[in-house]
Amino acid sequence: MSLVNVSIMQRREYLAGVVAASSLAIAGCGGSDSSGPTGVVEEFASALNDGDGERARSLYHQDSPGTPPQNIRQFESVEYSVENAETVDTDSGYSADEYDTVDEFQVVEAEISISGEVAGQEVDQSTTSRIIVAQNSDGEWKIWQGQQ
Repeated sequence: MSLVNVSIMQRREYLAGVVAASSLAIAGCGGSDSSGPTGVVEEFASALNDGDGERARSLYHQDSPGTPPQNIRQFESVEYSVENAETVDTDSGYSADEYDTVDEFQVVEAEISISGEVAGQEVDQSTTSRIIVAQNSDGEWKIWQGQQ
């Protein structure tokens, strides 16, 4: 697997991190507001686009098994956008009953576009990712992790 493919895969994991999926990306609203489960996915992509690592990390649920991005600089030359995001009726694989800090899990399916320079090469691609989000006891939606 080439360095370019590895870098793309790492970015997908962050967004889909929704991870993950894939090298994800998204673009703008508020994950803690009324925009709900899809809003946190869009806000995460927006934080990556803005180079705001602190904000991106704050959008992960405190008990998330996913890994928030630590080095936001690796996203500087890449633009993420969410072309479409919606909740889907599918099992997240998690039960809110098992976590004191989770009221509900939802799965968001997002079509994410990634463009820019990765390892010296131009990249322009779209991927569909499933991202598990969790509503905490304060009613805020946070990223839990991504699915492939």
